[in-house]
Amino acid sequence: MVFYVIGAVLAVTAVGLFLGSGAARRRVYAMKSTDTSTAADLRALADSVAKEIGAGSFNQVTEVKGAVECDAPLTGELSGAACVHYAMSVVREWEETAWKTDSRGNRTQETHKGSDTVASNTRSVRFRVRDATGAVDVDPAGAKIEGEKAVSQFQPGEPTGGSISFGGFRIGLPGFGGGGRRTIG
Repeated sequence: MVFYVIGAVLAVTAVGLFLGSGAARRRVYAMKSTDTSTAADLRALADSVAKEIGAGSFNQVTEVKGAVECDAPLTGELSGAACVHYAMSVVREWEETAWKTDSRGNRTQETHKGSDTVASNTRSVRFRVRDATGAVDVDPAGAKIEGEKAVSQFQPGEPTGGSISFGGFRIGLPGFGGGGRRTIG
């Protein structure tokens, strides 16, 4: 009987992984099949479309390779780095101790762990990508952006309370005395 349950769990897991890999393969194919254009080629194509059907009608998925330029770059909240997009979150990891009493009156102590997002923020600004032929304006509004992780840090909590701070963010920690929910970090 145990082998049937294990087999069923493995089969469900395999189906989930297969379906997930299909979505990943489609994304990779879309990226690989996207044409690389120069800024000059895109400008000429946009001007041509504007003459035919009007300005603002040009829309094309393409890749442009070059340097990012921005008149007013953002500063990453946690990294402090200049950027054109960032997404940040601060997650509090905690543990909680509770006493359970069963139907016979026996008491047992249980500890549960969990986490809460205490802060999150995402910001983007318009920017340009400049290549050897010119620059292309980019408006990231509504785009799915897959950025690079700049900061990933765990700061342990203090057994007597206090706070954890990182960059401009600070969270107060309750003390560890007498049960209840305690901040791990």
